[in-house]
Amino acid sequence: MVLQAIGKHALGVVLLLFVVFLWLISSFLTSSLLDDDNFFSPFLITYINTGTFVFYLIPWYFSEKKTRKHRLMSELSMYESVHDSSFNLGTRPNSPLGFRQTAYLSLGFCIIWFAANYFSNSSLGFTNVASFTIISSMSGFFTLGLGTIVNVERFTLSKLLALMASVGGVIIVVTQDAKQADLNDSPPSRPALGNAYALLAALLYGCYSVMVKFHITEESCVSTRLFFGLVGLFDLILLWPFLIILHLYGVERFSLPSTTAGLIVLIINASITFVSDYLWVIAMLMTSPLLVTVGMSLSIPLALFFDILLKGHYLNFSLILGSLLVFAGFIVVNYNQQNII
Repeated sequence: MVLQAIGKHALGVVLLLFVVFLWLISSFLTSSLLDDDNFFSPFLITYINTGTFVFYLIPWYFSEKKTRKHRLMSELSMYESVHDSSFNLGTRPNSPLGFRQTAYLSLGFCIIWFAANYFSNSSLGFTNVASFTIISSMSGFFTLGLGTIVNVERFTLSKLLALMASVGGVIIVVTQDAKQADLNDSPPSRPALGNAYALLAALLYGCYSVMVKFHITEESCVSTRLFFGLVGLFDLILLWPFLIILHLYGVERFSLPSTTAGLIVLIINASITFVSDYLWVIAMLMTSPLLVTVGMSLSIPLALFFDILLKGHYLNFSLILGSLLVFAGFIVVNYNQQNII
């Protein structure tokens, strides 16, 4: 049993590393879209990316159709007890979630997840990448704090120190990388607002990570396809009026990219989100919210590595030290999680 749990944890780490790679590509694509002065539409990008999740309902439907006959008798015998109970967002379930319970959880996740990604995308339009990256890395503190409160994370001094090391490494890498940036880059338009958006996104990221782990103790407790499919469905049904409202008030234009290249980037980015966020939930359920949060910081030294290869940035001691701190933080948190297993 212990070996099985360790194997599942290891698989979760592998999935997480793959998600880091996908999110790294997605961040470059999103940045290229938002850099286009004719297409600053973070809400529309988030709406499209989230809406793609509705396609997960297709494989869920056919899978459910095959197994429905086999489950019918057992579901009928349990109907009365399930019908009389309601899904309480403050109660941690010990059994697989039904359709209604999954729908409630998907609705809550959709709102928080969408808000986190919208504020994250929007912040890039008002502040510089360095400030955004540093503030976003603070989500680990929110995840550890909230996770400890609802008992999905166990607070330890080593976790806190590992988190501080990871954030410290992020600060070193980002500030050093910023010194090598092009001096001709235009200054951020509204840095205070952009930084506030980034901090709010970090808080919301911690909230939805902990929320999912709190209600879904492991991946077998829910149909992940149904969960994500309903998230996409709620996104498409509930959030489209805001596209019109934002357009009418001049916050952002309700239009697609004007170039073919822009449309291709938008489609590829949505496809990456479709796969990566599904795998993110699986990885988080196999490991822990804090490990996944700290693991996402690995994208920063990896992005730096790509910059060195593609843009000719120089590697120095500070960049190496910062990268090592980020990796060390991830390793320590992972070690703590394995000891819990």
